[in-house]
Amino acid sequence: MAIAARAGFTSRAVAVGDDIERASKDSLPDTQVYARVRPEHKLKLVELNQARCEVVAMTGDGVNDVPALKRSDIEVAMGLRGSDLSREAADIVQLDDNFATISSPSANSSSPTHRAIRT
Repeated sequence: MAIAARAGFTSRAVAVGDDIERASKDSLPDTQVYARVRPEHKLKLVELNQARCEVVAMTGDGVNDVPALKRSDIEVAMGLRGSDLSREAADIVQLDDNFATISSPSANSSSPTHRAIRT
């Protein structure tokens, strides 16, 4: 929860891998925060949210995260600790590996990347 709070998420509910295994597009856990998830859980989360017509951004740092990254609408790889394959698969490489900077305003808010991901 500490990382989620620093990134600006306000949800106090946390879903874990078992919650995702039981989920369907009509019964996703009501949370912004997921913990202790395996790569197959990430892929299922992407697919379930897309089935609900959501635009999905996914973060990943390992080779095992690549399927979920490639299936997501916005792929974000960790630049410092991320694998070469995850960085190659991603639309965006998070250079500082800091989740808080993903949701914080960009210093250059007129950049094409910022405009593309800003909602």
